[in-house]
Amino acid sequence: MSFRTRLAVVLAIGGVQTVLYRALNQHPLVESRELSLTWIDRAVPFLPWTTVLYFVLLAAELVLPLLVRERAVFRRMIVAYGLAMSAAFATYAVFPTRYPRPESAPDGALGAELWTFLASIDTPECCLPSGHVIVPLLAAWALRAEGRGRLALAVVVALVPSVITTRQHYAWDVAAAVVLVVLAWRVSARFAPTERLDAR
Repeated sequence: MSFRTRLAVVLAIGGVQTVLYRALNQHPLVESRELSLTWIDRAVPFLPWTTVLYFVLLAAELVLPLLVRERAVFRRMIVAYGLAMSAAFATYAVFPTRYPRPESAPDGALGAELWTFLASIDTPECCLPSGHVIVPLLAAWALRAEGRGRLALAVVVALVPSVITTRQHYAWDVAAAVVLVVLAWRVSARFAPTERLDAR
């Protein structure tokens, strides 16, 4: 599959995702609620400087899908994406959650200004599951299916904690995203089957 085709598909889907996310983020259909903090949420410190890693993770949402070259793998990735994000947006609509994010970063904290910028453009809504984890993780999973995704998967796994250290998400959100990716990838085999991929 040509790079131009992959780029067109990724940009089109990304545009739709952004519009839907912003709409539900800014205007929840029902009142959002806070979840109970897990021991992980309490144990992981608030690190404003990791906003840099968070933005890298967001960039991975665009870059990693473009690296998937095989047509069958790309098609399966898109199907899995549709399944996972449909479940995510349905959850955002009927069971919206918000994170009890700090009002501001600690004075003098490294990365405080960048975190403040993040907080100004993204409200702490639509937390469960984390779409910012679903998309890059799914792309890394697809690259793994091509036999070259170890590095991408390692990078995504290393970046994922930033959604907690920046106080954008609960640990629950990450866990739900991982479960959705695994389920969506398996179910996608029914709609985009190939013998080689079904074994992975």
